[in-house]
Amino acid sequence: MQRKKYIIDMSPQANFDLQNIIYYIASILYNPPAAERIQSKLLNSISILQYFPLIARPRISKNFYLPIRMLPVKNYLIFYSVFHYTVTIHRIVHSRQNLR
Repeated sequence: MQRKKYIIDMSPQANFDLQNIIYYIASILYNPPAAERIQSKLLNSISILQYFPLIARPRISKNFYLPIRMLPVKNYLIFYSVFHYTVTIHRIVHSRQNLR
């Protein structure tokens, strides 16, 4: 039996976060190979959510009406929610980043 494949929806903020992460590593830290590696790891982790969207434990948030899930990938956190058969990626941030 084949698993149901969920739709991945990247919010504009999540796309912006991903581009900023790649830009920072490649241009500011002068390490394009590392930028490519982290981009690959982040995108692979997001693609896994198509088949295993409940992999991370839900967390209740006052800012969202759905529970937010947090998936750690290296030094980064992917914040997402699941509704019906859609996984919405809300943010991708460095684990040391202050989110307040």
